[in-house]
Amino acid sequence: MKNQFSGKKSKGNPIKLVWLITLLSFSVGVFMVYFIWSTLTDIRTERENLFELKQNFISTQTTLESGLAKQKSELTDLLEAKLNINNQIEDLRLINLIRDYRRAVSDPDLFPAFQELERNINSLLIIKNKLTWWAGAYQRTVPRIPEARKEAESILERISETVDRAEGQQRLNRAAKINEIRQNISQGPKQIDITVLDELMTPNDFSIIRRDITDLVQLSERLHAISDADNLADLKDNKIRTLLGRVRLNTQLSEGERSTEKSELNSLLDEYETAMFGQGYSIDDDHQTIILGYDGVYGLILDQLKMEKEKSALQDEADSIYYRIEAALEEVRGRTNTITQQEVIKVEKALGQSWRTMVIIWIVTSLIYAMLAYEIIMAARQQIKAIEDSNVELGAMADELRKSEERLHRLSSDLFAVQEKERKRISFELHDELGQSMAALKLQVGSIARRLGSVKQEELKSVCEEMRNNINQIIENVRRLARELFLMILVYRQQLNTL
Repeated sequence: MKNQFSGKKSKGNPIKLVWLITLLSFSVGVFMVYFIWSTLTDIRTERENLFELKQNFISTQTTLESGLAKQKSELTDLLEAKLNINNQIEDLRLINLIRDYRRAVSDPDLFPAFQELERNINSLLIIKNKLTWWAGAYQRTVPRIPEARKEAESILERISETVDRAEGQQRLNRAAKINEIRQNISQGPKQIDITVLDELMTPNDFSIIRRDITDLVQLSERLHAISDADNLADLKDNKIRTLLGRVRLNTQLSEGERSTEKSELNSLLDEYETAMFGQGYSIDDDHQTIILGYDGVYGLILDQLKMEKEKSALQDEADSIYYRIEAALEEVRGRTNTITQQEVIKVEKALGQSWRTMVIIWIVTSLIYAMLAYEIIMAARQQIKAIEDSNVELGAMADELRKSEERLHRLSSDLFAVQEKERKRISFELHDELGQSMAALKLQVGSIARRLGSVKQEELKSVCEEMRNNINQIIENVRRLARELFLMILVYRQQLNTL
């Protein structure tokens, strides 16, 4: 029965299960702490990488847009002929920034966009160099136009003054001749020189020249208002050339004529043509054109018109490049935003996966805990049942033990009675038999003592032999009693063992 109880106890030991669930709880706790710490560390690392990626994208985009805005501002200044110091380091930095941006994104799908962006940046820098050269030439050319114009207008003013002075002198001469003729007529009829009359009837050349000079001044003014090179060439070759030829014809000296004013006008016309068409100019009457020389108002205005046309072409090209750059940047920005969003989704997925893993671990651990708790409950129930069974068994054993105690009490009483009886018997035997033998022996010894010295030795020997026999008999009786007492002790011990 005791072995059956031990078997039931070892079948489901709750202490072992408690230790197992404690160990499992500790292991799961340590694992969960490590897993949560590792997950949070990974999430923090991912978020730091995401933040760094965003910062890198934003910083690169901002720097790139700032560089492009600076380039655009410099191009605007160049289009206004404002020269800036060309910083090639900044230009190279812009190219390197595109390459760094491409390495930061590292998306093969965006390589064509970055190549297009880099190509457009290079084209923009080429346009910038062209505009720099254009702004330098514009600054060298346009500021000289007012000075050249002022010089040409000054020459025209001098021509007008010369014409006015010559025309006034010619009128004075004619008035003097008319006055002389009148005086001659008043003094009496005289014959008038026909040549004098022809001279007086001849139109005033300087009036015609003054009218042509006025037209030349107007044409010079129109020269600065024309914005088309073809119209400018038409004005030069068809109008100004014709007008200058007519003025030259009117200022031409006739045979034998001496006129300081006409000579001065021819000299001033040479200066005007040089100021207008440049040093080394020539007039090709066969082809009805004026071949320009170096400098000159017309050449400067023509260069200005060409530069304005070139400026318009460069500006259109720059606008087109900026449009393509903006399109490429918009594509890159959209893709980088997509990459950033993908990274955010990845981080969120990692976080969600971590939470799902923790929930799964919690569920599995809960199931294991539930199973172990069930095992513990079942083992406890078995233990309780075993205890109840053992209580029944213990009750039966207690009853049996009580009965045994009663039997033991009876046996003890019987043993005590037997012991008393046997003690009485032994004491009776010791008192009767052994006492009598010892008393007889004592009497014999006393008798021998009294007879010592008066009795013969042979008699003493017989008496001593008798005493020796008595003593042996006494010893035998003692041994017998001892044996009987020893058997009684053995029986007593067997009874005790039985109890």
